[in-house]
Amino acid sequence: MKKYSVFLLLIFFAVVAGIQFSEPVSAASWVKFDKKVVYTYTGQHGYVKLVYTVYKKNKNNVLLKQAFYSKPYKSGTYKRYGTYNWYLKKVSKTKLKIVIPDIEGNYRNRYVKTKYSAVNYYLKVYRKSKYMKRFPST
Repeated sequence: MKKYSVFLLLIFFAVVAGIQFSEPVSAASWVKFDKKVVYTYTGQHGYVKLVYTVYKKNKNNVLLKQAFYSKPYKSGTYKRYGTYNWYLKKVSKTKLKIVIPDIEGNYRNRYVKTKYSAVNYYLKVYRKSKYMKRFPST
């Protein structure tokens, strides 16, 4: 009986150790695959720099991190004002879900009918679109 309980205790610790080591690996599964910088001028914010860093988890999940920088009217350096996360996710064979942030921190969903995977849609359509030049609130 004592050997049996020691064996069960060893199995329990092995399972707990396996779970502890597997979680950091799954959290680090986003891989950076693109970066784009857009410079523009707005009357409200002055000179604006938008830095898009794009990550993919697999061919059906894409994360765009948009960093928003502003400098008022040719003075000083760019100051970072925020980061917004955009998500592209393939939800069915012909439907792609785009999760768009707004300035208050809420998200709204937009669905697109396409046969592209999320990665191909980003590279062939989304990267060239007006959304890569927009602020989250518009």
